[in-house]
Amino acid sequence: MDELDRLFHHVVRAVAALGTDRVREPIPITELYQELVPYRQNRSALRFDTQQDYEAAMLRLLAGERGYARVEPAEAQQALAAEAGAAYPETGVFREFAAARVYLSPQAAQTVLAGEAAYAPPSPPTTTPAGGAAEAAGAAGAAAEESGAMEESCPYCDAELPKGRQLFYCPFCGGNLKGVRCPECRTELEVGWLYCVTCGRKMGGD
Repeated sequence: MDELDRLFHHVVRAVAALGTDRVREPIPITELYQELVPYRQNRSALRFDTQQDYEAAMLRLLAGERGYARVEPAEAQQALAAEAGAAYPETGVFREFAAARVYLSPQAAQTVLAGEAAYAPPSPPTTTPAGGAAEAAGAAGAAAEESGAMEESCPYCDAELPKGRQLFYCPFCGGNLKGVRCPECRTELEVGWLYCVTCGRKMGGD
């Protein structure tokens, strides 16, 4: 797996975290590099030494290499492909097409998601006494909430989180691992959501 493969896998996971149906929807290029897989939060997980390495992989992705993605309008795709094929490409040129839309390959994205599901460790079997299932479920939920981290990897940078520790923030990128509530209507939101699903308020302020 090279730089392009790693970048595509991270993009698919980041988009699928917002809802598996999102992998079939268009993504503005600006959202791709500013919010979904920004360089600073993902450089360690992607194993990029420099920002230029990140930009080069992003340019290859947007140029349509390996059929991982296509860009609309077609003129933007052609310009990006031409730049990617240059002897000395301007790797950050994709920022000039910030409003263009990216479509991920549904087949390639499904392969990534299916592979992760296949290699996910099975849940250990549990036994509970009769009548104690509800109590056990409640206790498990309370313990997970108290721990401050329910994921084995950070939802922001995909780094593996330390086990057996009480985590509220990712030690690698500083992402908030706690459950959050909308400051406007107090609806409980998932980590990484940008807008409240009840009142539509943008998280993080205006």
